[in-house]
Amino acid sequence: MMLDAFLAGLFLGLLYLWGLWRTTRSIVSASHPVRLLLVSCVLRMLALLLGVYWIMGGSCQRLIACSAGIFLARIMAVKASGFHENSSKNYKP
Repeated sequence: MMLDAFLAGLFLGLLYLWGLWRTTRSIVSASHPVRLLLVSCVLRMLALLLGVYWIMGGSCQRLIACSAGIFLARIMAVKASGFHENSSKNYKP
């Protein structure tokens, strides 16, 4: 029961991050970039929040499992992008 909540959270996280990636790729060629950013943000957040609410079903344990899946999706996306390797080397306060 917790595994399905975790996997659903992983899917929701990947879907959210895929939408973010698509938005950042298409913002350069958009005729109304601000509108694109706002609509994309609202749709991604709405899908994520409704998905988490539906998966959770009133159970705190399912909420935690779903959140863990979302966080794992973020970690996977950062590692796949390669930004984690150079982020501390280029940081200058």
